[in-house]
Amino acid sequence: MTSTSRRTFCLQSLAAGLSAVTLLSGCAVTPQNARVWRGRFSLRITAADGRLENQTGRFELTKTPQFLRLDLLTPLSGILARIEETSRGASFTRSLSEPAVTRSDINALLTELLGFTLPVVPLANLLEQTAAAEMSVYGPWRAQILSRFTDGSPQRLRIDGRAGQTSAAPLVQLTIFVEA
Repeated sequence: MTSTSRRTFCLQSLAAGLSAVTLLSGCAVTPQNARVWRGRFSLRITAADGRLENQTGRFELTKTPQFLRLDLLTPLSGILARIEETSRGASFTRSLSEPAVTRSDINALLTELLGFTLPVVPLANLLEQTAAAEMSVYGPWRAQILSRFTDGSPQRLRIDGRAGQTSAAPLVQLTIFVEA
């Protein structure tokens, strides 16, 4: 499988539903001290050759100091795919009938699955900050808060950057809308 077809397959897996994985929603326990954000996302990837890939969907992001879980959801809030990171490493689950893909950390996991990484950890950190600057830089990622809730927490934000170290790495633009 070529890098492009593997990336397309993984992106489609992240955005296309598998009914069996909906069962995962009943299996996960949210830690009592967790912060949870829900909303919509739009992901735009521009390859070096100019090809565009667009994905949209719903998400639920759960974070504690020791745990990070990103669920990509169906319109009815069933889980399409789950990415988790703990002190033991990171895993990607797409179906109960398939084994989870695990790696040492979330960046290694996403690089293997997609051919590049996405700013999952910077997104979680940014969402926690009610007094964050309107523009922040996290390594290759630039995050811009486009609007805020009345308590100061980010409501709509955009994260963009080159998803790799070379000029051939795709340009990624991730727009997030957090629901109250």
